[in-house]
Amino acid sequence: MFVGVIGNAAVIYIYSFVLKNTTVHYFITVLAVFDFICSLLGFPLEIIEFYNPMEYPSNGLCKWQRFLTFCCSIGSIFVLLLISIERYRKVCRPQSYQLNLQHAKYFTIGACLFSVLFATPMTIFSQNKLIQLKWFGNLTGCDCRLSNSYGILPLFYFIFLLIFATITLATMLILYGLLWQMARMHFLESDSRYQQSLNNTEAGGRSPARRQLSRTNHTVILVTVLFTISFFPTLLLSIFADQLMANMSYREQLIFFMFVRMYILNSSFNPLVYGFCNKRFRNAFVKLFWQILCISPKDKQSSSTETS
Repeated sequence: MFVGVIGNAAVIYIYSFVLKNTTVHYFITVLAVFDFICSLLGFPLEIIEFYNPMEYPSNGLCKWQRFLTFCCSIGSIFVLLLISIERYRKVCRPQSYQLNLQHAKYFTIGACLFSVLFATPMTIFSQNKLIQLKWFGNLTGCDCRLSNSYGILPLFYFIFLLIFATITLATMLILYGLLWQMARMHFLESDSRYQQSLNNTEAGGRSPARRQLSRTNHTVILVTVLFTISFFPTLLLSIFADQLMANMSYREQLIFFMFVRMYILNSSFNPLVYGFCNKRFRNAFVKLFWQILCISPKDKQSSSTETS
């Protein structure tokens, strides 16, 4: 929770007021806003449910929690897709139509509207239900679950989200694959020139081109893995939740709840992937940190020199 709140707040400030105002930086800021809301408002509700799974406070809070977390997660998926499209066009189609800041704002409004639309069914299907606690002598408890009043409609809803997420992931994989292939061609060419410029002299480490290629490859892998492990388990487990939980013990249900909430990790790790991998962001973050403590980096450096 604290990593998500502090990290995303830093991303919002630095990408909005410190770094250059570009299209991809705008998208990263929007992504951080979604994640900040999820970390600040959604995460505490998830903690309440995790520690009080059979004593959920109210029906309205149940609906609000499900809507908020799904809306932020779906919004993040849309923004991640927009980032992959922008990066692909920037690298692979530099001479064709490019997304500018005005277009980015329009797409962001569309992403927000679709996120609200896609998440609204959770306010209908979610309900604070009375359940029998067979592990504690058949006592009665309250749990935030899907209502049984709508038949198979919730199942269709989650299947729709699963198809949407699968198509989005496949699109991102294709775009980043094409981007990596194009970058590899350019970097191998520049790498060849770099090796020739050495004039047969010995040089340690890899060339700047190879290092850049490695960083790009790592970023693509991190984005793909993060997206997959944070949202797909939630959808898959939600589809089969009733069948899986039917014969579970109390402890097994707690473990199940923990896996179902894995999508919340997305809001905490996105700042690490899209922010801390950027050297300029790291420098700006360190500078901001010492400014908050009312210490300039130069004062810190001189202080440590005097101490040594």
